[in-house]
Amino acid sequence: MSEKYPYTDKRLLEQPNTYFYTTFRGEEFIDGWQENRLAVYTSDEEAKKPTQCIEQKIRLDEIDTQLLLLNLINDGQEDKDYWIARLVKKFEVSKRLFSHYQRIPPHKPALSAIYDELDLYLLFGELLVKLTEENYKIQWVNTLLKVMDTLVSQQYKLTARQLGGLNWLLSMEKNIIHNVKSGML
Repeated sequence: MSEKYPYTDKRLLEQPNTYFYTTFRGEEFIDGWQENRLAVYTSDEEAKKPTQCIEQKIRLDEIDTQLLLLNLINDGQEDKDYWIARLVKKFEVSKRLFSHYQRIPPHKPALSAIYDELDLYLLFGELLVKLTEENYKIQWVNTLLKVMDTLVSQQYKLTARQLGGLNWLLSMEKNIIHNVKSGML
């Protein structure tokens, strides 16, 4: 377990972290976070946006989270603010995204839904990066850090294609944190 940054030491999809009463420990914490992320980055895979390397699956009777995220990233979702708020809340509460949700609010996970489709977390990370770049909100940065913790904790499961997406997200996360530290955001 890393003392400087312990948030990726367990498999976070199976054992979500609540982040309750997490204290900020200054530069040592930031240094630990950066070491954690650098240990994952691989030069073997070209960094690509997750939207450039996702395999698409569709079910018509339920809300397909992958399709929803792609529409949100590409500005093709009419009720964008509604769904961004729902997805952020769903992730913040459970630290999971499900493959499919019921169409009727409050959009509970569909009976057949699974939470370990790592492409969803890559796409959600890309959406949070986009949102942060367009209109900075600390909530989006906080959620992005937790999504990244989840992805880093699952790195052993990622395909080469997904590692390219993770590399891109790691670079973007580093830039965002740098901008927050330097007061640019």
